[in-house]
Amino acid sequence: MTERSELIRAALGPGCEQFNFLLNDQTHTGWVTFAERGESLAPGPNALQLVGRHGEALRRAGVQLFVGGGGAYVGEDKLFEVDPVFALPGLDVLDIVEFAKTGSHNTPVWETWDEQQAAFRSIGMSSISEAMKTAGISEEQARSSYLRTAHGRTPWKIVRRALERFIVEFPFHIYHADEAGLSAAFETIPHGESARRVAAAILEVAPESSEAIEGRMEQLGLPAPMSVFMDQSHDPLASTAHYIQQTGGFSLWWD
Repeated sequence: MTERSELIRAALGPGCEQFNFLLNDQTHTGWVTFAERGESLAPGPNALQLVGRHGEALRRAGVQLFVGGGGAYVGEDKLFEVDPVFALPGLDVLDIVEFAKTGSHNTPVWETWDEQQAAFRSIGMSSISEAMKTAGISEEQARSSYLRTAHGRTPWKIVRRALERFIVEFPFHIYHADEAGLSAAFETIPHGESARRVAAAILEVAPESSEAIEGRMEQLGLPAPMSVFMDQSHDPLASTAHYIQQTGGFSLWWD
């Protein structure tokens, strides 16, 4: 057993399991353990605490440690909610996005805007909704927005490209990732206009993230900036940038 394998097993505990997986046409080896969630929302505190205790040491050893999508198992006639905690050696932090297929939950399946519009027309739907027309959004603007959001057969690749826009300038590590979302903590926190630039990249690929972020801000007691254009409406870009600066992290979310 290698020194890195021993470090992983020491972190995950005696119940961890080794497995093989395919990523970018290469076979890799990883480890997984399962942390009982209890009644909390995913990811649960047990899994997050495990990642918090051992994440930094494992990252220094070249291992990505994060909580994956939760599931359930039956034990002793009881249903337990569990969170898988993955340890993946030899991968880049953004490889987690592809491993977890982040962005593939309820995202549009069409590869191009024209494919989407053809599908809409086949069921009698307008290419631009009335709400978008009222907001002054043109079809060209809608097309451009669609191509930047997660979509198609491999939406996680679009998510990865969005995160590549700022990870070099503002490095971060991912501590939770699954098909429906991702949570990360910055090692270098962006501020001011840089925070707004990062927020814009996040909201372009995952516009619904602002809803999750504003909910989290409410839990933390952080005021969400209001829009100067829409009465009594939160400003998604300002809220996301504020959240980044106040918490030192960010989240992506698809409902």
